[in-house]
Amino acid sequence: MQRVLSIVVLLVVTTLLAASASSAQSAPEKTPPQSDNNQAAATSSESDQPASNSPATAQLETVWFESAWYIPTTLSSWIQPSAWGAAIELGMNAASGNSDTLTLKTGAELERKTDSSKTVIDINYAKASANHLETQHYALLKTRQDLILNHSHWNWFTKQEVAYDEFKAFDLRWVINSGIAYRFADSDEKKLTGRFGAGVSREFGGPDNRWIPEAVFGADWKRKLTEQQEVKATFDYLPSWNNWDEDFRITADLAWEIRFDQPENLRLKVGIIDRYDNTPNGAKANDFAYSLLLLWKK
Repeated sequence: MQRVLSIVVLLVVTTLLAASASSAQSAPEKTPPQSDNNQAAATSSESDQPASNSPATAQLETVWFESAWYIPTTLSSWIQPSAWGAAIELGMNAASGNSDTLTLKTGAELERKTDSSKTVIDINYAKASANHLETQHYALLKTRQDLILNHSHWNWFTKQEVAYDEFKAFDLRWVINSGIAYRFADSDEKKLTGRFGAGVSREFGGPDNRWIPEAVFGADWKRKLTEQQEVKATFDYLPSWNNWDEDFRITADLAWEIRFDQPENLRLKVGIIDRYDNTPNGAKANDFAYSLLLLWKK
């Protein structure tokens, strides 16, 4: 459990540091007003200095220094709750009598958008039992950071995922990858993004604890059907660089959301999650989960 907490803390810190760069780049620089005497004195002193110390050069160096990704100059403003959008979902099913069943599905999503970046943190948890025997128990933590390159259709993305599943051959799987993405469609009615990159994954507490280098081919799609309905999907194909044919994983997430008239923040969500592992180490290769949830969205 300590290993799980350590990895989760590392993910959150990494996401905060990466996203703080975009805030530093988008934050305007404020210059205090100067009086005429101060301006004249500054002009006189600047004329005596070499060209390398000119105001333009100093300003350029200052902007570069403040926009470096490893310097969280605006971290305090970046983590303010008002800067984030939030969504919380919950679904439950229970029965008692000839058979006792209980199914719980919950999740949360945080999202922050600026002109130059987008950050998403997604959490999913599910547990099910039948006749007091556990039949399903998993938790997923996903983080993603997209940086828009020069206000174009190209993005640079970084994704991380921590997966716990009691019915897998491992205790914990950690996946991190990064690469380039291109937005083929980016409107309020339709969004489509393709991704390609590379990364590594590792399973902890299982028969194979190696770091495995992986490629990633992915796509994100979103379609607004009506003013109250939208469908979105995410797909990732992750083959091992060493063995593309026999060592790969596929993840897919599909959701259909229906917004209520009143209250406007409340929605009905139909969700499907599919996780396929071609090397399950004795467990089943495919895990398929579907849910009907009540969603509150800020």
